[in-house]
Amino acid sequence: MAWTEVMRKFFRCKKKTNLFDLPSDIIIDILLKLPLKTLCCLRCVSKTLLDRIDDPLFVTAHTRLLTSTNVAGEVPRLMLVTGIAPLGYIDMQSLKYNGEALRAETKNNAIVSRILPPSKPYILKYCLEFCYHDLFFYKEESEGQSCFLCNPLRGEVLKLPTINFPVQKNFCCSYGMGFDKLTNSHKIVCVSSTIEGCLETHVLVLGTNSWKKIASQPPCNLSEKKICAYGDMHWLIDLSLQGRDDTKGLRIISFDFKKDEFYWTPHPTSVSLVDVPFMHLLTFGGSIAIAYVSSDLYINIWVLNNYDTKDWALDYSMDIRMFLEHGQLSKLLYSHSCGEWEHGIIFMDKLGRESSFLDLGRTSMEHITLHTIFTCGSSLSPMKIVGYTGSFISLKDYGQLVRLEPGVETYRMQSSFLQKLGLCFVGAKKIKRGKQQLWRLGQEIPV
Repeated sequence: MAWTEVMRKFFRCKKKTNLFDLPSDIIIDILLKLPLKTLCCLRCVSKTLLDRIDDPLFVTAHTRLLTSTNVAGEVPRLMLVTGIAPLGYIDMQSLKYNGEALRAETKNNAIVSRILPPSKPYILKYCLEFCYHDLFFYKEESEGQSCFLCNPLRGEVLKLPTINFPVQKNFCCSYGMGFDKLTNSHKIVCVSSTIEGCLETHVLVLGTNSWKKIASQPPCNLSEKKICAYGDMHWLIDLSLQGRDDTKGLRIISFDFKKDEFYWTPHPTSVSLVDVPFMHLLTFGGSIAIAYVSSDLYINIWVLNNYDTKDWALDYSMDIRMFLEHGQLSKLLYSHSCGEWEHGIIFMDKLGRESSFLDLGRTSMEHITLHTIFTCGSSLSPMKIVGYTGSFISLKDYGQLVRLEPGVETYRMQSSFLQKLGLCFVGAKKIKRGKQQLWRLGQEIPV
């Protein structure tokens, strides 16, 4: 009997175990410690891992981690957004820059997603407002009352509820997006102007069908220089441009999605007021940062290293005269936007024709003309390189997605290949007239 008991214990010890024999909370804790790129690879290993990582509980826990104030930032990726005026559609293409050459990540330089908003031909009706992780927010160019979210890597497009409150004519609404850790929900904020000219704020909880008016209002008009960081939305404001005599200079307005209210975020106090109009707000290493070309020809990067204590530090101050070509200074000084790439930051002009990649590790700068590399559209088509970080947020969890139109051919490639890449057609209908194939775009995006 004693020998039988010993053998039973021996074979019990030899029993095969695997990771999923552990408690669920321990598995989630292990997965949360892995970088995003590793988690994406694990999704392809087995269906069990795929289901575990795509589980809403894990996605929520991962989102809370991404929006915390003490986590290291993920390596940013690049997306080229191109507006093609002749047909009114938007191309989105993944990019990779290694410090020497800019190229497309996809096979044969293929686009990742193509969106055809419901507009008249030769008119770009929608424009990119901001990027929230890997969700790209587009709004109507005229007044911004119609908008949608796009996840190009998953091939998902979600039409958002149309604004149902009166808005002052010719006033373009300003939007932002963040994460409420109290309710574990994603929210979108909209700042509009009433017919009387007063600012109003509405909040939409992603997955619901209506906008809710809140009491908090921004203390001044918001700008186009904005970012999503720490689960909140932040705008860089130059009050001197708004005709304010009592308070001039640099300010940062933030929106707290937990409290649904605006607040002031402290800014670097030692910057020169002369340089304020040339400053850009961006995320850098997971933190809020301000980058600009100073009047003494230095690129300065201020980083909010500790968001809880609001401590700013001048992490980089680089003399750029050694690698500036003739005429490049004005392009840098008056650049329209700024973003982060893997080894530094990018300065872009308004139409995206010129981009300057600053490599902070090599102390070098490369000026690239995008239209000489990517030939989609005409030389006048607006291009923009957007730096973003990934997530596991799936728009299908928040409503009925815009349907993918099958069997559509474009001038670049066959529809079967595009569908594999996540091609999204928004409200597009195909009409045949003889041998020609024409596009008639619907009046609204179907949901």
